[in-house]
Formats: sequence, structure tokens, C-alpha cells
Amino acid sequence: MNNQDHIDSLNPQRKQLFIQFINELESLDWYVLITQSYRSIAFQNGLHNIDKRNSIGGYSSHNYGFAIDLNLQKGSLKLKKATDKQIWIDSGVVEIAKKYGLRWGGEFEGYYDPIHFDCVQPTYTRKWLAYLKKTYRNDYINFEANKTNWKFY
Repeated sequence: MNNQDHIDSLNPQRKQLFIQFINELESLDWYVLITQSYRSIAFQNGLHNIDKRNSIGGYSSHNYGFAIDLNLQKGSLKLKKATDKQIWIDSGVVEIAKKYGLRWGGEFEGYYDPIHFDCVQPTYTRKWLAYLKKTYRNDYINFEANKTNWKFY
């Protein structure tokens, strides 16, 4: 997938937020590579099976189109998963993300995921998971088919 395909896969209610974030990074000469965006429940479960620190399907903001994972480069500086937390912070990228209200995975408790940015506040997570569970009752086919209709609480 290219960056546009990843952007197109995001929830329509929050897509513009990510576009603004990426546009600002690019205006500051960052090369932005989106490596992940929307993920299906099955794909998320596969990631969880590889590393139990990854959310199970249905509990990741990626499953709702509310998250992206990025690799960034500016000159010789490369920001990726293995990059030290302080380097990410010193780059200014984290501050820009916060300006847009994005949550940074480098601050997750118990799991360092600096490439992850999402627009989900923890209090919202419980609300929309409850809504989706009630609406789809683990019917993953309709869950996947209706992702563009999901409401952001």
C-alpha cells in the first residue's frame, strides 16, 4: 500500500486530522512512510499471536481506522520502531502530533510503540467498543463491511 491507500482506509470522520498531521510533517521536510493504517480483526489477531503485547482483534484503534504507524526520515535522521524515545521527542514529531490531539505510542504503558499515532482517548475506547460489540455481536463480516459508518464518540 502507498500512503494514499493508507489514508483512504482511515475512518472518514478522522481522516482529515491525519492528513493535516502528515502535511505538516512533510512541510518540515520529513519523508513520511505510513506502514500501517486500518487493520482487519483477523490481521490484528495475527499480530497478537506473534506478540501478546499487541492488542487482540477488536481492541486496537487500527481496527476502526483511527490509527497510523509511521516511519520518518529527515536527512540522515530516521525515526522507526527501534529509535530511542528521546530521539523521537527531540525530533519535534511528538509535539506536532500532540498539537493535533493525536496520542503517541511511545508513551504507552508497558509497550513502547513510537511509530503509532492515534486519535483515540482511553475514555472513548470503552464507549465505541461497547457500541460495536452491541451492534455487531462478533459478526466480523458485517463489522468489516460497515466500518465507514462507525461513529466516533
